[in-house]
Amino acid sequence: METDLKRLLPLLLLVALPATVRAQFSYAVSNDTVTITRYIGGGSEVTIPSTITDLPVVSIGDSAFSACTSVTSVTIPTNVTSIGLAAFANCTGLTGITLPGGVTNIGSRAFSFCSSLTAITVAAPNLAYSSVAGVLFTNTLTALIEYPAGKAGDYNVPASVTSIGDYAFYTCAGLASVTVPSSVTNIGSAAFWLCSGLTNVTMANGVTSIGATAFASCLSLTNITIPSSVTNIGSYAFQNCTNLTNAYFLGNAPAVGTSVFSGDTNATVYYWSTNSGWGATFGGRPAIPWNPVVVAQPPTNLLACPASSCSLSVVANGKAPLGYQWRKNGTNLTDTPSSFGSTNAQLILSNLTGIGTALYDVVITNSGGSTTSLVTALTISPALATAIPVVVNGFIVGATVIDGGCGYDSGPTITFEGQGGTGASGYGQVSNGSITNIVITGAGHGYPAGTTLQIGPPVYPVLSIASSQVSMPPGAATPIVTNGFVIGAKLTAPGAGYVAPPIVSFADFSGHGAAADAQISNGSITNIMITMAGSGYSTNATINIAPPPALKAITVTASNLMAGQTYELENAVDFAGWTPVGAPFSPPQVTWTVLTNSWNALTNTSQMFFRLQLVQ
Repeated sequence: METDLKRLLPLLLLVALPATVRAQFSYAVSNDTVTITRYIGGGSEVTIPSTITDLPVVSIGDSAFSACTSVTSVTIPTNVTSIGLAAFANCTGLTGITLPGGVTNIGSRAFSFCSSLTAITVAAPNLAYSSVAGVLFTNTLTALIEYPAGKAGDYNVPASVTSIGDYAFYTCAGLASVTVPSSVTNIGSAAFWLCSGLTNVTMANGVTSIGATAFASCLSLTNITIPSSVTNIGSYAFQNCTNLTNAYFLGNAPAVGTSVFSGDTNATVYYWSTNSGWGATFGGRPAIPWNPVVVAQPPTNLLACPASSCSLSVVANGKAPLGYQWRKNGTNLTDTPSSFGSTNAQLILSNLTGIGTALYDVVITNSGGSTTSLVTALTISPALATAIPVVVNGFIVGATVIDGGCGYDSGPTITFEGQGGTGASGYGQVSNGSITNIVITGAGHGYPAGTTLQIGPPVYPVLSIASSQVSMPPGAATPIVTNGFVIGAKLTAPGAGYVAPPIVSFADFSGHGAAADAQISNGSITNIMITMAGSGYSTNATINIAPPPALKAITVTASNLMAGQTYELENAVDFAGWTPVGAPFSPPQVTWTVLTNSWNALTNTSQMFFRLQLVQ
């Protein structure tokens, strides 16, 4: 019987209501309060009664006015405390609404798809909600709850806001741009879903999380910049943003859900190459550095022959378009008949001239910045030809050219070296500066199987010598005086460059008769030995040590060298006993200088000679 009464109660109440009320609303009663479950009237201006059958109306249920497209205004009584999920969704004629001060709960998407709604107003005082410029917030203005779907133009989220709620801007087709301040840390799920007119989103550094479908179906969005503070992006966050072409990420790769850029077939993800976590794809879309990055460098060293051609190239990645500017020794190149591609990824150099080394690099730029490639040291130099003799029964019957070299103006000298062999001769044939063939003019005899063939260089080194006087540091000491006698000496500076023990003397206003000898080793004083103590010396006595003889510093400069070849500098006196000066070297450049001020033998330079040997 109790169950039957519960079933009959709504019907009995409906019968008791005035006919106009019964025609406009469906409702339910619970705990002596009324919830409007559905508006079924046809009027455009709707007033919800404060009571029905003397019971207060406290709630507007889920979807109660959903798709009531003819409704243009709704007056809500002051005793309503709750508005349900999608309660006024798709009320496309609704232009404004005022929520009473007693409302403490508003369901998600309460006013979504209300395409004419330009203002949501909260009557004061209200302990849960507030409104500013028609936008619904929590009472503390820290959470943005809902932006009217019909409100068009640009919007700056207030600096007090820390969270943009789920569905906050859902279906706001007229929203053109939004600026999110640094105070916001969270953008909720579907927050900007279906904002089809949104063209610009500015997010300050502060946002850490972007919810699922947050910007889905924002059809006018072409660019989005994600601040470095973002660490998580939900699934489908930018799904079906079909005009999105550029997604710029300022920080490390955030954690992402599934299909973040699903349907965004034109989108490319750009990131800073200095940040971590990035790969070739992100969220299903290609990912490349925003700033230019060199992925294939030009060679570090390159050797080329005079009058030849070569090319330098670089492979770079980054947001297009990439600009290139090749430089030589730090100066920008321009295209000339012998230099082409100065603003391309590949530089072509032809008819190389000027023996020596030049430094080439390329500066690559784009909207994200610039980077410079590694330096290529391009050395233009003649090169030595090499060949192997053909020996049969001790006779030189031919030769095989291994490397024709370059820079030859005429046929070089040919020599054969083999123990016991003698009499062989020949010459090299030259074409375009290279040896193409070795012609044997004399077979000789007695040559062993290991005989070598030496080809003269295309150029010969030139040595120049300059000399200067070098003053070597003198020795110094202080006397040790006791009761007027000089009993010893303290060496304070050993000096350098002494070839014989220097003269030592003493100076004092009253003392006399002291004497000493200096002992030397490797050009320096090692000891002052007192030979006579003298007498009458004061504590102000001094020791005078004769300076070492001046030496000549000889600088030997070698020029006209071939890059990539090994040379050895030698010296001798009277052309006898040639000895190496330092280790063999392969010059990175075409000049070489040695400072010879440490050689004692240079005290008589008139008989010293230098030569430069090519080590083969």
